[in-house]
Amino acid sequence: MRFLSVVLLLLGFVLDVVTHSSLVVGILLNVPLVLSGLTLSRHFLLQMTVLTLVANVLAGVINGFQDGNSLTTLINRLMVVVSLFLVGFLSLRMQDTTLKAALLQAEEERAQRESKLRSILNAFTAVMSPEQFLAQTVRVLLEATRSGAVLVLREDQSLVVGTPVMQWTSAKIQLLLERSGNWVLSWEGFVVLLDRPEQESVSWVQEVLSDLTPLYGQAVLRESLESQRAQLQDRSEVIRDLMYAFSHDLRTPILANVMSMKLALSGTYGPIGDEYQSALRNGIQANQDVLSLAESLLQVAKLEIEGEGVPLGRVNLSGLVGTALLQVQPLMLEKHLRVQQDLSGDVWVLGDAAQLRRVVLNLLDNAIKWSPVGGTLEVRMERKGRFVMVGVLDEGPGVPEGMRGHLFHRFRKAGAGAGSGLGLYLASKIMRVHGGRLAYIRSEGRTEFCFTLPEEQA
Repeated sequence: MRFLSVVLLLLGFVLDVVTHSSLVVGILLNVPLVLSGLTLSRHFLLQMTVLTLVANVLAGVINGFQDGNSLTTLINRLMVVVSLFLVGFLSLRMQDTTLKAALLQAEEERAQRESKLRSILNAFTAVMSPEQFLAQTVRVLLEATRSGAVLVLREDQSLVVGTPVMQWTSAKIQLLLERSGNWVLSWEGFVVLLDRPEQESVSWVQEVLSDLTPLYGQAVLRESLESQRAQLQDRSEVIRDLMYAFSHDLRTPILANVMSMKLALSGTYGPIGDEYQSALRNGIQANQDVLSLAESLLQVAKLEIEGEGVPLGRVNLSGLVGTALLQVQPLMLEKHLRVQQDLSGDVWVLGDAAQLRRVVLNLLDNAIKWSPVGGTLEVRMERKGRFVMVGVLDEGPGVPEGMRGHLFHRFRKAGAGAGSGLGLYLASKIMRVHGGRLAYIRSEGRTEFCFTLPEEQA
């Protein structure tokens, strides 16, 4: 279009020069000016306007030397100049109007495409599996493009999903792949095949697939996480069942073994020597340790299998702590430990007495184990608002700082609370069941394990 405008400008200039000025041939210069306006280039139109004006003036000067000048020829030249100005101005206005209309149309088309794309994305839900996601993808592409068929294939050209639903054999798929007018696109490791689409464009389909990519990735990730969670749950259930069976079935033979050794130690089977008595005592202690481990495993299994729901009733916490102190008194006498106790009057909490007693005995046993011979234990209870706190303090070495973050985890070791690695874990879990909290405090050379529970008002 630009080349034609320049050619017509030169042709009009030559005709204007070779013809008499009275014929007003210069008016033909408006033709290349109008054509330059159709190029929609504002810069080129301004250049052509200047060139046509120069050509008209130059042709008028040449005609003046050839034919002479008169008032009529001057008026004609002036009218041509005015017409060129008007055509140039109108062409500029036309360009502006055309560009605005094109921009409005492009904006409207973009809005329509975005609206259509949003409606497509809304067809995908957050709970779709990858298979459901791909099935929905071929459905929306089939409807949007009005293709004869839409298939999603693996890289080996085997079918993943296709619509319309039919028996898609390898021969049919190969026929579609070779048919002209079909679109074959690569997406997320798949091949997307559209059979002779009637609407939209390849770029639009690619845009849709690009917007679907993160959603499909989320569907794949969600399925992977669900699968891993199911596997972990199955493994956890197997482990809990094994632990429950092991701890439950182990208790009976150990109890029988302990009973037999105690009978032998008491002389039921006849007199025995001192060395044999010492061996029996060691055996009884070892079996009792194993029995304690089995009991702990059983409690862990019950809490893990049966959940955290326990029957709750009103429990006299101060009486429960006092009873626990009497129960461990023989252990304290063996190590010549002194006990300082500061228990309030009757303090009631809502909970399971057996489980709370297990927590108190665990803390007392732990404090006795790590206290130096002749040391002092302190057991204190105090109210803190609508809560009651029970603390057990000893003069033992405490827990190494690097281990404190794992103190209430299963099977942790080292320092105060070491052993099977289940006692403090069970105590912490029991506290959570009762709406309380178990804590470890080390200050001024003393170790304190304390728990806090909501007080039950009378």
